[in-house]
Amino acid sequence: MTDESHDRSTAEDIAFALRVRQGDHDAFRALYERYGNAVLGLAQSVVHDRSAAEDITHDVFLGFWRNPYAFEPSRGLFVAWILRVTRNRSIDILRKRRDLSFGNTRTTQEGETIDPTQWLADPDPGPEAEAVTHTLANDVRAALRTLSDDHRQLLELAYFG
Repeated sequence: MTDESHDRSTAEDIAFALRVRQGDHDAFRALYERYGNAVLGLAQSVVHDRSAAEDITHDVFLGFWRNPYAFEPSRGLFVAWILRVTRNRSIDILRKRRDLSFGNTRTTQEGETIDPTQWLADPDPGPEAEAVTHTLANDVRAALRTLSDDHRQLLELAYFG
């Protein structure tokens, strides 16, 4: 993906997310089509269970539809946010599967062993997410400086207003 297409994709994600806040089904569908497979893949890699991963994907997107303000564009990329929500939800599912005694393992329908204690929730963004966010913020600031005052003000009002 080129820098230009990455920037366009990021701007589209923000625009779609803001439209979802207004109840726009098409914007929600666009985000689901763009990231649904990534969410499903991440969930499945964590829980090792296709059915549970599908449920997690449903829960993550339904949660976003019900509370679109949970995504705050100023804190980072939509894709980073949705994947973090997916990871956290997947870890929650693993914890629910855990027996009452600490450290018991469970097995999936496929017979794979799961040790939920190996997954620790990290509420803070990792260094890679912070680096991407920092780089993107610099790129956005640089792009805004190339716009006329009227265009920049229009974007700022649309985004922050």
